[in-house]
Amino acid sequence: RDDDSAARSFIDEQIADLARQRDALESAILETESALRDLQTGGLSATVAREGLLNFRRVYEQLRPFEKQELIRLVLSRAVVGDKEISLEIYEEACASFAQASESDKRFEAPMWLPGEDSNLEHFG
Repeated sequence: RDDDSAARSFIDEQIADLARQRDALESAILETESALRDLQTGGLSATVAREGLLNFRRVYEQLRPFEKQELIRLVLSRAVVGDKEISLEIYEEACASFAQASESDKRFEAPMWLPGEDSNLEHFG
């Protein structure tokens, strides 16, 4: 009788373990299908990519050399240099982020280095 009970308990544990594995596999399949749909429907439009690159240039021009180097490292996924062309792969999220930057955002405008005026309307500096 104890052997039957132990065998039944072992089988129940195995069935429960297999059910957990099945649930984990089903969840992984759903996540994979969702990621595949995102890849198929995702991607940047040409307009978004163009806007992102224009804003990137605006930001890049205002950075110090070490900041430029770090920005390129964060944005550039891969670069291939050929005999007649250079192919650059950028992270999609980075380009989309730059595309969302507003043209009116003044954080990246070039500073004015002209001398100001004092209270007598004469230049100082």
